[in-house]
Amino acid sequence: RGVRKLELKARKRCPTDAEYDAVYKHAPEWLQIGMELAYLCRLRWSEVFGTDLSATHEDSAPGLSRQHVLDNGLHVVRGKGSKEQVISWTPRLRAAVNRALKLPSTIGTMRLIHNQHGQKYRYDAFNSAWERAVAKAVRRTKSRFGGRLEPPSHVELLLYEGRGELDIVSQAETIDH
Repeated sequence: RGVRKLELKARKRCPTDAEYDAVYKHAPEWLQIGMELAYLCRLRWSEVFGTDLSATHEDSAPGLSRQHVLDNGLHVVRGKGSKEQVISWTPRLRAAVNRALKLPSTIGTMRLIHNQHGQKYRYDAFNSAWERAVAKAVRRTKSRFGGRLEPPSHVELLLYEGRGELDIVSQAETIDH
């Protein structure tokens, strides 16, 4: 009495590749690695970053450690009663795991993704980094031309002669990227 159950709306769609790429571009390296592992292995946050691994529960605790890196793939321990499985190596999965293995640490750690002290990232640190990356990804550019005038873009421009040596861009169309 007096407490209502929180009703969560079901997600109506998955993020598009462009949305994923935009958040990925603004995320710190450890979060990029976590995003890749979650996407490629269909893992939840707790299954990627895990809970504290104690000696007695190491085999059953969710979270990825260096022991989960096998010759034939990545051993994934899922939560919520799902079965364990080995995800076969793909070039993209191998690259994500290799990046995780190269993360700097002041101490030796068994965690695959860890902070500079070798400890797991807490949920509030993950959530804060995630919100910052999403906020940066959705910022609107003040330019009418958006990302079309970024250096690696191949564009077709309509220019008007401006003052001095500078011309004025009045139209920009991306040819390819």
